[in-house]
Amino acid sequence: MKILLNGNIFEAKNQGLASILINFGEHIAISINGSVIPKKAWQEVELKEGDKIEVIELVGGG
Repeated sequence: MKILLNGNIFEAKNQGLASILINFGEHIAISINGSVIPKKAWQEVELKEGDKIEVIELVGGG
């Protein structure tokens, strides 16, 4: 199945959201099709063909 991950086409093999997030850092925020997904729900989210996922890495600074 193809999804859009941070603006790039990504081939997901029937993966849930949590398995894709392994490649990102620990401090991230997720949006799927314009809706923010709380961290406690990441394990339960099943992706669908054409989902648009934005992963935002949070960076500290001052």
